[in-house]
Amino acid sequence: MTEDLTHPQPVCSDLTLPDVILALGPDERHTSPSPKSSKNKSSCGLQAVETDRTDWPCHKFILEMYSSYFSALFESEFREYGSSIVFLPRGILSALALEGILHIIYVDWIRAHPSLTIAPSFILFSEPSNHLEHLQDMYLAADYLGMPTIRTMLANRLSDAVHQISCYCPRCACRVPQLFSFTRTFAHTHVTLDRLTTLALQLLTGDPEKAIPTFWVQQELGRLLLLSPDLHEQMSQILIGCLNKCNAIETLHACYTALVSLDSEIESSPWHQPLRQTLRAVHFRVTGIIAANFNFYCSEYPTLLSCIDGINYSFAFLDYLLQQVLEEQMDHSNAGLLYQGIVRHLRTRRSVPHCMEVSAILEKARAMVVSFIAQELSEMRKLGTLNKYDTPTLEILAQGISWCQFVC
Repeated sequence: MTEDLTHPQPVCSDLTLPDVILALGPDERHTSPSPKSSKNKSSCGLQAVETDRTDWPCHKFILEMYSSYFSALFESEFREYGSSIVFLPRGILSALALEGILHIIYVDWIRAHPSLTIAPSFILFSEPSNHLEHLQDMYLAADYLGMPTIRTMLANRLSDAVHQISCYCPRCACRVPQLFSFTRTFAHTHVTLDRLTTLALQLLTGDPEKAIPTFWVQQELGRLLLLSPDLHEQMSQILIGCLNKCNAIETLHACYTALVSLDSEIESSPWHQPLRQTLRAVHFRVTGIIAANFNFYCSEYPTLLSCIDGINYSFAFLDYLLQQVLEEQMDHSNAGLLYQGIVRHLRTRRSVPHCMEVSAILEKARAMVVSFIAQELSEMRKLGTLNKYDTPTLEILAQGISWCQFVC
């Protein structure tokens, strides 16, 4: 939703001839590049497209109406006063961004004054394919030219370009990190961009189950975090802080999917490093949560039970979950509980005898626990960790361990 622009009545009723030409000066970007002057093709498939145009016939009174920069320029004793050509710095303003700004101004003006016959050629301007980058360039141009209303309009368009910063679709997957990288750079001086930065950060970290496979495999986010270690630490802590008993399994699946996605690339790139680091930290945290609440997941929480029944997630993920939990989190204090959950709850599901694959997965997990307990039995008895299990559990456990070893 954009702000209404004010439209005072024109000086004359039929204004057709421009009285000033805006022109970009020499290309000096090799000495003083703007933040957006150099763009490489990204993983989103977007690449900057520049117009060949270098000058734009305009009307002074319209420029003054929208821009404090031009208002001060035309009303001062500057060198450009009275001149028919105004040169603008190409290193700050790109031709495409300037043309986009003029397009907004004139289209809006003509809509408000349909009787006028102003029709500059740039009102036929069409958005380039790299829409988000173009809007960012236009925002910086509007800020430089002192156009707060246009700037607010463009901030709203930036939000629209990523579905109001509330979406996990493939298009937003790379656009949201790209937008976040841009807005946080200027958030300290622009209230609107500060708000967009907050919303983007919430989307990138607030729902680990959805955010991880969507955003934490993107080159744009990886590059940003690689260049900003403090930001990487902040975002990782926020993401980990959102983990809990009710999203641990779903988040582990998200990590599993994200790691498969990163591993599928031919070569590991430097931007992978911060993403993998965060994924490993999240992974270890959620396997800890699952191990600490294993009985809950095996008897009450539907996600793991539906995996056993072949309803939710794949059997490959079920195998991955059990193996990772046992490898990362099994210790003297929880080995018996893990065994109890596998044998007394998961293996007794009605669907298990009818699926050889699930039976094999559960048997492999059971064997891992038995092997661990057999090796650590003396220490577990010394610590008294076996005393908290009931007789049926101990009897089932004894079947997998030499009875002499078990009673000694």
